[in-house]
Amino acid sequence: MSEATAKHPITRYREQNGLSQDDFAKLAGVSVPTVSRWEARKREPRGDDLRKLCALLSCSSDQLLGVEAATQ
Repeated sequence: MSEATAKHPITRYREQNGLSQDDFAKLAGVSVPTVSRWEARKREPRGDDLRKLCALLSCSSDQLLGVEAATQ
């Protein structure tokens, strides 16, 4: 599966945990459009958002941003 068609780690986390984008946005403290842009790879999380997401998803920033393969 190419990077373009691979699910974003945020999408995988949401789906594995039965969360809607709205639910995830509330957990992450961001708006639904922000989650949508992250999942569509139109924007990348930065700063405090990136740190919160890494803690929430139990992954490194490199894994979340696709620099390093996430362990399954």
